[in-house]
Amino acid sequence: MKDITVQLLHKYYECNKLDSLRQVIPQTRGVVVDLSLLYKYMTGLKFFENTVPISDIHTACVYGSTLYRNLPRSKEIYRTQKKYFFFGPKIQYKVVRDIPIKTPNDFDILVVTKSSFTDDKIVIPKRVYTNQYESVGYSRWQGVERRCDGYGYYEVQYSSSIKVHICYRSIEQFHNGVVGGDGVSASAAKFGIPLFNRLEFSEITKEVSDRVVNHRVQWDENEDGCLCGNVL
Repeated sequence: MKDITVQLLHKYYECNKLDSLRQVIPQTRGVVVDLSLLYKYMTGLKFFENTVPISDIHTACVYGSTLYRNLPRSKEIYRTQKKYFFFGPKIQYKVVRDIPIKTPNDFDILVVTKSSFTDDKIVIPKRVYTNQYESVGYSRWQGVERRCDGYGYYEVQYSSSIKVHICYRSIEQFHNGVVGGDGVSASAAKFGIPLFNRLEFSEITKEVSDRVVNHRVQWDENEDGCLCGNVL
């Protein structure tokens, strides 16, 4: 499958046919996210008495440390020493060290909606913590709900220790945030890869001149007919 829509995700969810979203990261255990839980929280935004309908979700993307912070990279260290070890003038030299790849601690998702549910033109993250507990199958996980100025910021703690951060922005808030100091929107615009509704994501990022695209999401069905995705 080259692309999927949020409506198709909903159909798989209703049929209990959502599997997992995976990413293989060399030298680490990689990332595995339960798609059923991910869908549940991506589409679970509530603001006072309002619930976001599926039709109002414009697109969603993966961004953050799984895409660029854990790629192989090096660090330059500058040191000084005596020219002849024990005497002479001091000289400076450069040492290049490789930084090891680490397993990400979290998996970041931005959901972009058509409508704004606050009057904020730009949403700057502001976190408030509320403990939540829920049983899923035979495992038990703890979720911590975080609010971003009242506009849907969730952190879901899985039993596998990977955390899923889900942020919400309207199209207007996304565009304003890219140039207005919202780090979430700016990061997603530059590095993000669409999770679903790929054309819609391309449309809202078409004016971002410095986009860096090193990954993509590939969708398929497994032998049981369940939808599974891979971040490549």
